[in-house]
Amino acid sequence: MRDSLRRTALSLVLAVPLAAGCASGSHVGGGSSGGDDDVEQHQDSGGSVPDATLRTGSETGAEETSTSDGAEDAGALDGADDASSMEDGSGQSDATGTEGGSMADGGDAGEDADAGKTSDGGETDASGTADASEGGPEDASLDASGAGDAGQTDASASDGAAPDASHADAGVVIPHCPQSTNDSTGIYVTPTGADATGCGASRGAPCLTIAGAIASTSYFAGRDTIFVGAGTYVEKVTPPAGVTIMGGWEVSGSTWTFDCGTNPEADVIVRAPSTSNTTVLASGVGGAVTLSTLTIESKATANAGESLYGVLATGATTQITLTNVVVSMAKAGDGQTPVQAGSGSAPPATCGAADGASATTPGSTGTGGPVGTFSSTGFTAATGGTGAGGTSGDNGTAAPAPTPVAYSSCTNTACTASPASCVGTQGSNGCGGGGGKGGTGGGGGGSSIALFAFDASVTIAGGSYTAGYGGDGAAGGGGGGGVNGSSGAAGAGASCTSSSCTGIFCFANLPNNNISATGGGAGGSGGTGSAGGQGGGGAGGDSYGVITGGAATAGLVLVDSPALASGAPGASLGNGPSGVASAHASF
Repeated sequence: MRDSLRRTALSLVLAVPLAAGCASGSHVGGGSSGGDDDVEQHQDSGGSVPDATLRTGSETGAEETSTSDGAEDAGALDGADDASSMEDGSGQSDATGTEGGSMADGGDAGEDADAGKTSDGGETDASGTADASEGGPEDASLDASGAGDAGQTDASASDGAAPDASHADAGVVIPHCPQSTNDSTGIYVTPTGADATGCGASRGAPCLTIAGAIASTSYFAGRDTIFVGAGTYVEKVTPPAGVTIMGGWEVSGSTWTFDCGTNPEADVIVRAPSTSNTTVLASGVGGAVTLSTLTIESKATANAGESLYGVLATGATTQITLTNVVVSMAKAGDGQTPVQAGSGSAPPATCGAADGASATTPGSTGTGGPVGTFSSTGFTAATGGTGAGGTSGDNGTAAPAPTPVAYSSCTNTACTASPASCVGTQGSNGCGGGGGKGGTGGGGGGSSIALFAFDASVTIAGGSYTAGYGGDGAAGGGGGGGVNGSSGAAGAGASCTSSSCTGIFCFANLPNNNISATGGGAGGSGGTGSAGGQGGGGAGGDSYGVITGGAATAGLVLVDSPALASGAPGASLGNGPSGVASAHASF
């Protein structure tokens, strides 16, 4: 019967999904052989951050699965400290092995067996006898060898270190569990907190924002870890040197419990406000910063042509470590669509005569924008070229000459009469209208970048970095319309007074003999100018999971297989080039 139970319990241990980490309550790290190990409570009351939890199957060493009454096998069910003794929230042993509260990784015999201590208040005393509050099953005492590890099957692995890679039955490391807060080094943040000078010094009085918590790290000496409670924080985060920002904490009142489920990174979301294109900025930090167990999001909608950055790290003095961080980006901004260009200029007041023909060939289209470029500050979108202006219309045909009117005239000198002509003024021709102005080039699309680094030293441990789509380059603006030419104008008429001789005197024939002459006819109208050319299309923006430049390219370290992914590159809606998309690139 005992062997059967042992096999059943072992199968339960091996069947726990790796992603589960800890149960809904907490998983406490076990003690190693020969030590005086108090198990750290995972449902935290303030303590150090222990190493990664190990999930192991049967292993050689301190415990063998064939042992029946010496060193207890990991699956043995005899005693409150056995591996299958999983305490529910009331301190009672669940017959099915399901946890409702803490799962204690117990200490070995020969130690102070404080390993049974759990967050539900029950504990095993130093003699190994199960306290009444524990409700331990059948065998209340540790077996003779004392190898009664309650969650660790190998004493050599009980300190949370990764097992020897050469071991045939080595366990799987769950890097995010267990964790615990530390009141002496921590600052606390929750979505229901309040920002004030010195906020976050206790779990019961957290800050409201990560920015408020960062301010408190300067206020309190030695407090350099910011514990962030579950929720969404809409703010731009600028971490200073020496600070660690750690999410993944579930908060109930003043109780902080690390999420040992499959996605602790999803508990805390840091999202850029609508006024910022960058969510986390680490520029010229002058030291090391760490972000852990967070989801970083861009704002949902980018401005026209705007690039979006999840994490932007620049400067040779910046060292940033991103552990189990998920970065998720929205689409970058599409390029700005220009307004239509202005019409051509008005015809001049006077001009020489021509044939009055209208211009029919519009201005040429502007060149498409070049591809966008990267520099130490990020991405610069590329705008299309300006279209060529239209051609002016031709000036109108010349005005005809006025027709003279003959009449007689005399002078007082011996009253000499002579013929004369009365002539109106010459008319004018119209002038050609101006060609339309060339259209403005379309704006380039922005880039969506999960992580941009220039000259900084960046370490990425696990997590995922997913860029959104690059922004589309806009089509160029339309060219302005050509202007109509002006009309020709008729000349002004003339009025002349005839005169005649009477004897030796010259008399004007007034008022009945005035002579009138009409002005010359109007010249032809000027031609209409042609339309300006359309502006060139902007280039599409890029999409990168990670892109580095300068010394950051050699300084980038990727461990624990982070998932890097790009979106689609931006297209050009005009004659510009499309953007580029890559999960990982450098410039």
